[in-house]
Amino acid sequence: MDISFLTGFFVGLGFWPIVLTLTLCAALIICTETESSIAGVISLCAYFVIIYLLTDFNLLSYIYNHPTSIMMYMALYVVLGILYALFRWDRYTAKWYEDNTALVKGEDESKLKNAVPTTNRNKERIIAWMAYWPWSGLWWLLSDFVKEVWSFLYDRVYNLFVWVEKRHLQKNTQPKI
Repeated sequence: MDISFLTGFFVGLGFWPIVLTLTLCAALIICTETESSIAGVISLCAYFVIIYLLTDFNLLSYIYNHPTSIMMYMALYVVLGILYALFRWDRYTAKWYEDNTALVKGEDESKLKNAVPTTNRNKERIIAWMAYWPWSGLWWLLSDFVKEVWSFLYDRVYNLFVWVEKRHLQKNTQPKI
C-alpha cells in the first residue's frame, strides 16, 4: 500500500488547517459551556493568525475587497445569534423551573427571588450564546438535544419497563408449592 499520499497530507499544509479548525471548534464549544467569552475571542484571534501564516488566504484583503458581503454576513450572524440565544434562554429557564419545582412551590419568597434565573445575572451566558451560537448550537445538538430526545422516549415507554419489572417481581416472590 502506498502511504506517500498520507505522509504528504499530514506533513503538507492541507492537514493543518483542518486540525486547527477542529481544534477551534472544540475550544469554542468549551468556551460557550464554561461561559468564558474572553477565551473564545483569544481562540478566534489565534486561529485567524495561524491560518494567515499557514495558508495563502489573506483575511484582511478579503474583508477589504468584499465589504458589502462581510456586512451582510455579520448582520445575519448577529440576528441568528440573538434568535439562538432567545431559544437557549427559553430552554435554560424552563429546565431550571422544572428542576426546582419544590423551591418554586415553597413558601419562602426571598429564597426564590435570589435563586430564580434572571437576565441580569446571566448576561455572560447569554452573550456567549449570541457570540458563539454555531458552536454552542452544535454542542446543544450533540449533548442536550440528544439527552432530551432519549428522555422523551424513556418517558413514553416507562410503563412498559415498569410492567416487566412487576411481572418478574410477582413471578419470583409468589410462594412455591
